[in-house]
Amino acid sequence: NEQYLNFSFQNISNALWVGCFLEYVDFSNSKLSNISFAKSLLLDINFEKTSLEYCDFANSLCSGIIINNSELNNCNFSKSELSISFRNSKLKNVYFEQAEIHRIDFTNCEIIECNFIDAKLEGIILDGAILKDITIDDKNKKYLE
Repeated sequence: NEQYLNFSFQNISNALWVGCFLEYVDFSNSKLSNISFAKSLLLDINFEKTSLEYCDFANSLCSGIIINNSELNNCNFSKSELSISFRNSKLKNVYFEQAEIHRIDFTNCEIIECNFIDAKLEGIILDGAILKDITIDDKNKKYLE
Protein backbone atom coordinates (compact mmCIF):
# COMPACT_ATOMS: atom_id res chain seq x y z
CA ASN A 1 0.00 0.00 0.00
CA GLU A 2 1.63 3.19 -1.20
CA GLN A 3 0.58 6.83 -1.27
CA TYR A 4 2.17 10.00 -2.63
CA LEU A 5 5.02 8.34 -4.51
CA ASN A 6 6.82 10.03 -7.41
CA PHE A 7 7.86 7.75 -10.29
CA SER A 8 7.83 10.52 -12.92
CA PHE A 9 10.46 10.45 -15.68
CA GLN A 10 11.25 6.77 -15.04
CA ASN A 11 11.69 3.68 -17.20
CA ILE A 12 10.04 0.82 -15.30
CA SER A 13 9.65 -2.71 -16.63
CA ASN A 14 8.82 -6.22 -15.46
CA ALA A 15 7.15 -5.23 -12.19
CA LEU A 16 4.40 -7.06 -10.34
CA TRP A 17 2.17 -4.73 -8.33
CA VAL A 18 -0.68 -7.26 -8.22
CA GLY A 19 -3.27 -6.64 -5.53
CA CYS A 20 -1.72 -3.37 -4.45
CA PHE A 21 -3.31 -0.14 -3.23
CA LEU A 22 -1.82 2.94 -4.88
CA GLU A 23 -3.09 6.46 -4.27
CA TYR A 24 -1.73 9.80 -5.53
CA VAL A 25 1.19 8.17 -7.33
CA ASP A 26 2.85 10.07 -10.19
CA PHE A 27 4.06 8.04 -13.19
CA SER A 28 3.99 11.03 -15.58
CA ASN A 29 6.52 11.27 -18.42
CA SER A 30 7.57 7.67 -17.85
CA LYS A 31 7.81 4.47 -19.85
CA LEU A 32 6.11 1.43 -18.30
CA SER A 33 6.38 -2.00 -19.87
CA ASN A 34 5.32 -5.44 -18.68
CA ILE A 35 3.77 -4.12 -15.47
CA SER A 36 0.92 -5.90 -13.71
CA PHE A 37 -1.47 -3.81 -11.63
CA ALA A 38 -4.06 -6.66 -11.77
CA LYS A 39 -6.56 -6.94 -8.91
CA SER A 40 -5.45 -3.57 -7.53
CA LEU A 41 -7.06 -0.43 -6.14
CA LEU A 42 -5.67 2.56 -8.05
CA LEU A 43 -6.88 6.01 -6.97
CA ASP A 44 -5.88 9.39 -8.43
CA ILE A 45 -2.85 8.08 -10.33
CA ASN A 46 -1.11 10.31 -12.88
CA PHE A 47 0.12 8.56 -16.06
CA GLU A 48 0.12 11.75 -18.17
CA LYS A 49 2.60 11.78 -21.10
CA THR A 50 3.47 8.16 -20.35
CA SER A 51 4.05 5.16 -22.60
CA LEU A 52 2.35 2.01 -21.32
CA GLU A 53 3.14 -1.25 -23.10
CA TYR A 54 1.91 -4.70 -22.05
CA CYS A 55 0.48 -3.34 -18.79
CA ASP A 56 -2.24 -5.33 -17.03
CA PHE A 57 -4.98 -3.56 -15.04
CA ALA A 58 -7.45 -6.50 -15.17
CA ASN A 59 -9.91 -6.90 -12.30
CA SER A 60 -8.87 -3.55 -10.79
CA LEU A 61 -10.68 -0.48 -9.54
CA CYS A 62 -9.21 2.53 -11.37
CA SER A 63 -10.71 5.81 -10.18
CA GLY A 64 -9.54 9.34 -10.92
CA ILE A 65 -6.80 8.07 -13.23
CA ILE A 66 -5.23 10.51 -15.72
CA ILE A 67 -3.60 8.97 -18.81
CA ASN A 68 -3.79 12.06 -21.06
CA ASN A 69 -1.34 12.63 -23.93
CA SER A 70 -0.07 9.05 -23.64
CA GLU A 71 0.42 5.93 -25.75
CA LEU A 72 -0.96 2.54 -24.73
CA ASN A 73 -0.08 -0.66 -26.56
CA ASN A 74 -1.34 -4.13 -25.65
CA CYS A 75 -2.78 -3.12 -22.28
CA ASN A 76 -5.58 -4.92 -20.45
CA PHE A 77 -8.41 -3.27 -18.48
CA SER A 78 -10.75 -6.30 -18.67
CA LYS A 79 -13.24 -6.82 -15.84
CA SER A 80 -12.20 -3.54 -14.19
CA GLU A 81 -14.20 -0.59 -12.85
CA LEU A 82 -12.97 2.50 -14.64
CA SER A 83 -13.03 6.26 -14.22
CA ILE A 84 -10.16 7.42 -16.47
CA SER A 85 -9.21 10.34 -18.71
CA PHE A 86 -7.33 9.28 -21.86
CA ARG A 87 -7.60 12.68 -23.62
CA ASN A 88 -5.34 13.13 -26.66
CA SER A 89 -3.91 9.61 -26.35
CA LYS A 90 -3.28 6.77 -28.77
CA LEU A 91 -4.56 3.33 -27.76
CA LYS A 92 -3.72 0.23 -29.77
CA ASN A 93 -4.75 -3.32 -28.84
CA VAL A 94 -6.21 -2.24 -25.50
CA TYR A 95 -8.77 -4.59 -23.97
CA PHE A 96 -11.86 -3.39 -22.12
CA GLU A 97 -13.86 -6.66 -22.16
CA GLN A 98 -16.46 -6.81 -19.39
CA ALA A 99 -15.19 -3.50 -17.98
CA GLU A 100 -17.61 -1.36 -16.03
CA ILE A 101 -17.04 2.14 -17.29
CA HIS A 102 -18.23 4.81 -14.88
CA ARG A 103 -16.49 7.52 -16.89
CA ILE A 104 -13.89 7.29 -19.61
CA ASP A 105 -12.92 10.37 -21.59
CA PHE A 106 -11.51 9.46 -25.02
CA THR A 107 -11.66 13.05 -26.34
CA ASN A 108 -9.37 13.41 -29.38
CA CYS A 109 -8.00 9.87 -28.99
CA GLU A 110 -6.98 7.44 -31.68
CA ILE A 111 -8.43 4.06 -30.70
CA ILE A 112 -7.09 1.21 -32.85
CA GLU A 113 -7.93 -2.50 -32.65
CA CYS A 114 -9.35 -2.20 -29.13
CA ASN A 115 -11.88 -4.62 -27.67
CA PHE A 116 -15.06 -3.52 -25.88
CA ILE A 117 -16.99 -6.84 -25.84
CA ASP A 118 -19.51 -7.01 -22.97
CA ALA A 119 -18.29 -3.72 -21.48
CA LYS A 120 -20.72 -1.36 -19.77
CA LEU A 121 -20.16 1.82 -21.79
CA GLU A 122 -22.67 4.26 -20.26
CA GLY A 123 -19.92 6.68 -19.18
CA ILE A 124 -17.92 6.84 -22.41
CA ILE A 125 -16.99 10.20 -24.01
CA LEU A 126 -15.78 10.03 -27.63
CA ASP A 127 -15.67 13.70 -28.72
CA GLY A 128 -13.26 13.94 -31.65
CA ALA A 129 -12.08 10.34 -31.20
CA ILE A 130 -11.00 8.24 -34.19
CA LEU A 131 -11.91 4.55 -33.95
CA LYS A 132 -10.32 1.97 -36.26
CA ASP A 133 -10.95 -1.77 -36.36
CA ILE A 134 -12.47 -1.96 -32.89
CA THR A 135 -14.31 -5.04 -31.61
CA ILE A 136 -17.66 -4.31 -30.03
CA ASP A 137 -20.86 -6.26 -29.45
CA ASP A 138 -24.21 -5.23 -30.94
CA LYS A 139 -25.66 -3.99 -27.63
CA ASN A 140 -22.84 -1.44 -27.28
CA LYS A 141 -22.77 -0.07 -30.84
CA LYS A 142 -25.26 2.64 -29.83
CA TYR A 143 -22.57 4.29 -27.68
CA LEU A 144 -20.42 4.87 -30.77
CA GLU A 145 -23.05 6.81 -32.72
